[in-house]
Amino acid sequence: MRRLLFWRIAIPLILALIVSTGLVKYVLEPRLTESYTQSSLPNYLITARTIARSVSLQLQNSCSNQTISDLEKNFSETGQFSIYLTIPNCGQDNLASIDLNQFDNQPDTKNAISGLEVSKTNSLNNSTLKSMEIVIPIYLDNQIIGALRLITSTQPIPYLLAQLINNIYLALIALIFLVIVLAWIISSLYSPQINKIADEIRAMVENQKEEITVYDRKDEIGYLSRTVHQVSINLKDRMKKYVADRNTFTTILTNMNDGILIVDEAGTVQLINRAASQMFTVEENSAINHSLVEILRNHEIEELWLNCQSKKQQLSINVEIALNHIHIRVIASPLEPQLPGSTLFLFQDLTRISQLEIIRRDFVSNVSHELRTPLTSLKILTETLYESAWEDPAVAKNFLEKMDAEIDNLIQMVQELLELSRIESGKVPLQKTATMPCDLIKRAVDRMQMQIERGKLLVHVECQADLPSLEIDSARMEQVLVNLIHNSIKFTPPAGSIIISAKRADSSIIFAVKDTGIGIPPRDLERIFERFYKVDRSRSNLGTGLGLSIARHLVEAHGGKIWAESIQTQGSTFYFSIPIQSL
Repeated sequence: MRRLLFWRIAIPLILALIVSTGLVKYVLEPRLTESYTQSSLPNYLITARTIARSVSLQLQNSCSNQTISDLEKNFSETGQFSIYLTIPNCGQDNLASIDLNQFDNQPDTKNAISGLEVSKTNSLNNSTLKSMEIVIPIYLDNQIIGALRLITSTQPIPYLLAQLINNIYLALIALIFLVIVLAWIISSLYSPQINKIADEIRAMVENQKEEITVYDRKDEIGYLSRTVHQVSINLKDRMKKYVADRNTFTTILTNMNDGILIVDEAGTVQLINRAASQMFTVEENSAINHSLVEILRNHEIEELWLNCQSKKQQLSINVEIALNHIHIRVIASPLEPQLPGSTLFLFQDLTRISQLEIIRRDFVSNVSHELRTPLTSLKILTETLYESAWEDPAVAKNFLEKMDAEIDNLIQMVQELLELSRIESGKVPLQKTATMPCDLIKRAVDRMQMQIERGKLLVHVECQADLPSLEIDSARMEQVLVNLIHNSIKFTPPAGSIIISAKRADSSIIFAVKDTGIGIPPRDLERIFERFYKVDRSRSNLGTGLGLSIARHLVEAHGGKIWAESIQTQGSTFYFSIPIQSL
């Protein structure tokens, strides 16, 4: 910094001094010379006139070429000038009788003999040497007898003037050295502080320093430090706000369930969030600066982008991503005028909504099916009874019993649907109390004892007496066991067996209901906990298909999970776990 500041101070001043030297050389010196020459002219005129009068007096006595030559020599001996005499009629009686025509090729001499005084400055041999030439008439008895030519041969400027200019040059050279010294001193005084301020700014940019030092000075360094200090405070505040806004923006983008993607006018991806990258199975970093077609690989979205660009309005479509088997809604919005040419894509995952729509349709279909069967039976029984069966008491009683059973099935279905709806909506509060697992199993078995005996089945209970108690809603969990036992009774042939057990596994108690029934096909094993799902539709009269779904919701409400294992024709085992510290 010191060298830079030194040269920035010194170079302009040195250049100014060099230019000044040139001005002295090429402008001032010629003007001084010309001024000196013009100021010397009157003196030379007086000298020339004096010599002319002296020549006139001497020629009055004798006029010959020798006399003229001697006079020229005598007056030129001073060395300051040269004298040349032109006396046309020398040696004749009448010196004044001069024919001017003989001086046509010497205009200065002709003018002088005519009575004019001529003075001019000439260059000698195309050099810087100058000569001043004065031509005046020579009078004798008031008559012009000839012309005197005085020529001075001088340097560009006289000695004193030359000394003056040389002194100016020396002064300029001295000023150059003085400028260098002053520039070095000034740079030495200011550079350390400027360097320190620059280092502090760099440290602040690199987060190694909080603020800039303020120098208590009245000069430019103090003003600079105060200004930079204030700027650093403003920048720090703005940076904090920028970082906060950036973090908020990044957090929102990262945690959004909807995908966000921005492309520029050329279709190059400028921004993509995590949700969008997961939808299209791409890396966030690798997607930036790549084309929209390359990243999404979907021609429908590409056409949407092109239409949005051309129409300059928001457009949307629904597409299916075959790679991930998801349905999404794509909304393209032009970012005019803030980001001309750029387009914002919003990707909304409609897969869950589509699945819920399928579930809704299946539910309506299943409810319709389950209701249609007993209602159809009731309709047939009613019509038959109305036509003729009521006349036979035994037949009428049989029909009424069947109608009563169908009505019971309808009531059970409605009750289970209401129960399932309340459980799924969370409107059934759990009344948790400390309950021993073995007591829970015993109460469930006691409730189902009559059905067990009617089905001619053997039941075994395996429960460790030292199991810890559970904080559960005992009535709800008893209902889960009853549903599982009832399910095993329905699909286990006579002389079969059912084993009901409870054991500890880590921090949970695992309950199991194992039977030797017909088993469940592998393709149906994952769907048996869905509402209305039945493995064998031909045996639809064996229940509503809601019991296992209710059991799943009640177990999950206690923080547990339920699952099943089965081997076809060999039986099934239903498990559910309840945490010892129940949620």
